[in-house]
Amino acid sequence: GSGNIVVSTTNEKMAQRIGKAVKKAFSGDVAYHWSHDNKLIRVEWVRE
Repeated sequence: GSGNIVVSTTNEKMAQRIGKAVKKAFSGDVAYHWSHDNKLIRVEWVRE
């Protein structure tokens, strides 16, 4: 089945590192979406 996992971090650099590590470990595609107003990032990883 299809599922989602949401991980919240204390800073944007940690979110970037997690995205990079997940892609390295499990392949797939990772996308980074930065907020223009404040220091927030949304990292999305997908593997088909």
